Amino acid sequence: MRAMSKVFMTFCLSMMTLFATAQTSFGLRLGSTWSNVNTSTAIGNATPNFKSLNGFSIGAFAEIPVAANFSIQPEIGFTRKGFVLNEGFDAPLFGVDLPVGVTAETKFDYLEVPILAKYSFGEDKLKAYVAVGPNIGYALNGRVDTKTNLLVDINLGSTNINLADEGFNRLELGATGAAGVSYDAGFATLFMDARYNHGFTEAYNLPFVDEKVRTSGFGINLGFAVPIQ
Repeated sequence: MRAMSKVFMTFCLSMMTLFATAQTSFGLRLGSTWSNVNTSTAIGNATPNFKSLNGFSIGAFAEIPVAANFSIQPEIGFTRKGFVLNEGFDAPLFGVDLPVGVTAETKFDYLEVPILAKYSFGEDKLKAYVAVGPNIGYALNGRVDTKTNLLVDINLGSTNINLADEGFNRLELGATGAAGVSYDAGFATLFMDARYNHGFTEAYNLPFVDEKVRTSGFGINLGFAVPIQ
C-alpha cells in the first residue's frame, strides 16, 4: 500500500507540473446537431419510423498538451438531443388526396462533460486532428412539441416531460469521437470539426413498445481556442 501511495503521489505531482508548464489553451465551440434514438433489433419492425432531431450544442474546453502532438481536452457543454416522430394519412377532398399528419418533436437538454484524448498532425499553422473519449451527460429538462399539417403547419403546443418518471434515466454514459482541422491565426486557433456521440446507458422507455432506448447523434462545430501562457 505504501508503494502504491508513493506511485500515486508521484503521478499527481508529475501531472501538476506538466499542467503548470504546458501551454494550456481555453476555447469555445458552437455547433449544429442531429440526434436520434437506437432501438434493439428485436423490436425494429414494431417501432415507428424515428427521424433525426436538429438541435444545437455549445461548450467550453481546455486543451492541455501532454506530449508532442498529443493533448487532453476536458469540456463542459450544453446539447439538445431527441427524435422526431411523424404519423399521417391521406384525406380525400374534392377528389384530391390531401396529406394530413402529426409531427411530434421530443427534445431533451443535456449538460455534458466529455474528456477527449486529442492527436494533431500536419503543418505548423494548418493541422488536422482526431479525438476520442468518454462523455458523461445529465438531462436537465425535456418537452414534446407537436404540430399538424393540412396544407400548412399548425402548432398544437408543447408539453413538458416529467424527468422524475420511473422510465427515464437522467444520467447518461457514452463516448465521443471527433475529427477536424485547425488553423493558427496568431491571436487564436480557429477550428472546425465533426463529432459523433453514442450513449451506452438506456436513457428512457418508449411506452408504446415498452422498450428502453439509447441516444446517438452527429454534429458540426466551429470554435476558437486562446493560449494562456
